[in-house]
Amino acid sequence: MQMSPEGRPVNLGELVADPSDKAKIKVSSDLQAFALIITAEPYFSVTQPSDVVVMENVLLPETVGRVQEVEAKYELLPRGHFTYDTGAPPTLPSGAKLSMGEYEALVATYQAQNAIQIARAAGARPVAVISDDTRVDYCKKLGAVGVVNRKGFKHWGMLPHWKDDAGYATWLKGARAFGSAFWEALGERANPTLVFEHPGEDTVPTSTFMCETGGMVVICAGTTIDRFAYPGQPAEARLLW
Repeated sequence: MQMSPEGRPVNLGELVADPSDKAKIKVSSDLQAFALIITAEPYFSVTQPSDVVVMENVLLPETVGRVQEVEAKYELLPRGHFTYDTGAPPTLPSGAKLSMGEYEALVATYQAQNAIQIARAAGARPVAVISDDTRVDYCKKLGAVGVVNRKGFKHWGMLPHWKDDAGYATWLKGARAFGSAFWEALGERANPTLVFEHPGEDTVPTSTFMCETGGMVVICAGTTIDRFAYPGQPAEARLLW
C-alpha cells in the first residue's frame, strides 16, 4: 500500500513469492512524498488495508535525493477474522509451488466467482462468459442466469484500423453474433450495464461494444496486455488500475 501524507491508501499490487521465496514488485507513483506498507490481506484487491502490517518502508544509507519525513496517519481496518492462525494444522498436503501462469489462472477463477456472487448479491442477473462447456453447471450453481462459450466466436482481437472497412465489418459481425448469444443467455434483448473484464487484447473491444450506454466496464488485472491496443489510440491500462 502507498500512503499519502494525508493517509489516503492506494493499493499498488500484490507481492507473490517465487519458488525461492523471493518477491518483488515494480510500480510507479504520482506522489512526490509517500510512505509504503505491506499488509496481509484475505484478497489482493482490497482498497482499505487491514492492521496486519508485516513491513514498512525504511530509507537506505545510499538513498539518493532529498529526504522528507512523512507522518502517514493511515486508518487500518481491525484484523478480526482476516487474521491467519499460524498454529492451525494445514488442511492440504504441501507440494510443489505453482508457476506464475498457474497462479494467475487460479486468481482469474476466483475473480470470476466473486463477480457472479457480487452481482447476485446486488440484485443483478449475471451472465458468465466461459471457454469450456464443462463449466456451465458450475457457473449456474454460483448464480449465473445464463452462460456463453466464447470459443464459439472468431472475431476476438483488437479492433481493425478505422480505415479497414472490410476488417471492421468482419469484426462487427462477430461482435453482434456474440451479443445475440448474450441476449439468448439472458432471456431478453438487453445489454449489460456492468461488465467485469479480466482484460486482454482479445476481449476488451467486445466488452466495451457490448456494454450499455452509460454503463461501466470494470477491469481487474491484465491477462495478456498492459495496454488496450486500439489502432492509433493505445490506452494505458495501468493508469486505470
